[in-house]
Amino acid sequence: MLAINHLDIRYGEKHLFRDVSAVVHPGDRIGLVGVNGTGKTTLMKIMAEETAADDGVVSRSKLFSVSYLPHEPALISSGRTLYEEAEQAFAHLLELQQEADRLNESLGSNGEQERFDELLERQGQIQQMLDSSDIYTVRTQTEKVLFGLGFSQQDLQKPVSSFSGGWIMRLLLAKMLLQAPSLLLLDEPTNHLDLDSLTWLESFLQTQESALVIISHDRTFLDRTTTQTWELSLGRLTTYKGNYSKYVEDKEERRRIDKASYDNQQAQIRQTMRFVERFRAKSTKARQVQSKLKQLDRLERVE
Repeated sequence: MLAINHLDIRYGEKHLFRDVSAVVHPGDRIGLVGVNGTGKTTLMKIMAEETAADDGVVSRSKLFSVSYLPHEPALISSGRTLYEEAEQAFAHLLELQQEADRLNESLGSNGEQERFDELLERQGQIQQMLDSSDIYTVRTQTEKVLFGLGFSQQDLQKPVSSFSGGWIMRLLLAKMLLQAPSLLLLDEPTNHLDLDSLTWLESFLQTQESALVIISHDRTFLDRTTTQTWELSLGRLTTYKGNYSKYVEDKEERRRIDKASYDNQQAQIRQTMRFVERFRAKSTKARQVQSKLKQLDRLERVE
C-alpha cells in the first residue's frame, strides 16, 4: 500500500495543489486526470520519490515496490544490446545464477577443499532461491514483452544506442513490465505506441497483479485499463469509482448537485442580507441583525 498524506506544492504564493491525500491499495487501477498544468506529473513524481513536496508525506508498506515511467524518458548509454538491457529487469536473479556458476567451479577445484562445507551450504541456498524464481523463463518472458511492444527478432542483438527516443521508451516500459513491481506509475505510456503494441499493452496490463496509476490523453486506453479515477482540479484531488467514461458521468452529476447547493446557499445569503439591510437601523431589531450576521460568518460556503 502507498499512502499520500496532506501533500502541498507551492510556487511562490500560488498553490499547485494543497492538502492532497489518497491511498493506492494492491491491485488498484487508477487513471489520473485533469487539465494541463494541474500537477498530474508532479504528483506522480512525488509518489515515485523523484520530487519532494513542500509539506506532507508519502508512505509505503514494507516490500511495496514502485516503478515510474516518465513522460520523456532519458536515453540509455549502457553499451548493451536490446535484449541484454531488457534482461536487466531480472538483474538480481542473473547475479544469483552467476554466483551459483562460480560456486560450482569452486566446489570442483582442489583449492577449495577447506571451505567445501561452507560453499556447499551457500550453493544449496542459492539453488533453492533460483528454483522458486522465474530464472528458467527469463528469455521467454523478455522476448514476449519486447515483441509485444513492437520489437523484432532482428532487433534483439542491436545496440541500445541505435534506437530512437520512442523505441527507448518502449524498452524502458518493457523493463518495468518485466520487473512486475507492486505499483506501476505510467505517464503517457501510449505516446510512442502503434495500434498493435497499444492493443497488446492493454491486454497485458489487464492480466497483471501490479497496481497502476496512469496519466493518458487516450480515453479508450483509460477505459480499458482502469477502474478508478483521480481528478486533480483547482488544487484538489477528487476520487471517483469507475473508469474514465464513468468518471465523466459522475462528475457531471456531482457538478449538478454542487450547483444546486450553491444556488440554494446564495439565495439564503441574499435573503439574510435583505433582512440585515432592512432592519440594521432599528434598535428593536439590533439583536436579530447581529444574530443573522454571526450566522453568515459561521456559514461554510459552497464553492
